[in-house]
Amino acid sequence: AYILFDNEEKGLKGSKYLAKENPNLNSKLIINLDCVGNGDTFIFICKDKAKDLEVLNKLKEYVTKINSNYKFEFYSTEGSFSNSDYKSFEKSVGVMACIRRENKIIKYYTPRIHTNKDIIVCNDNITELVDTLKRGIIDEL
Repeated sequence: AYILFDNEEKGLKGSKYLAKENPNLNSKLIINLDCVGNGDTFIFICKDKAKDLEVLNKLKEYVTKINSNYKFEFYSTEGSFSNSDYKSFEKSVGVMACIRRENKIIKYYTPRIHTNKDIIVCNDNITELVDTLKRGIIDEL
């Protein structure tokens, strides 16, 4: 299923409402694609109840084998900062495209986020991410 949320910047209202009205979603892996249009590294921030799921481990294995112009990195929520709709669900992963900065405290960032210049979308990013998720997760099921 694909869901588009509204009011993320106003306190995750859309995803919180969906999670509250559909508690059965907490038993499913939720992958939230947020800010994926600009950057060369896809960051997957995995909540504790998601990080050891077999399907996510298959995706990790898959991305180590593919030849891609993008990097795929997986992190736990500990030590990560993001405020996105994935936080409303127990077994969830937030995915964003970032740019890496060398020798900085904050190694990855999403450019122009929440500004009036946040208008760049690289279609190659979307294609690569969707194809990778399809081949690495859906095709594995």
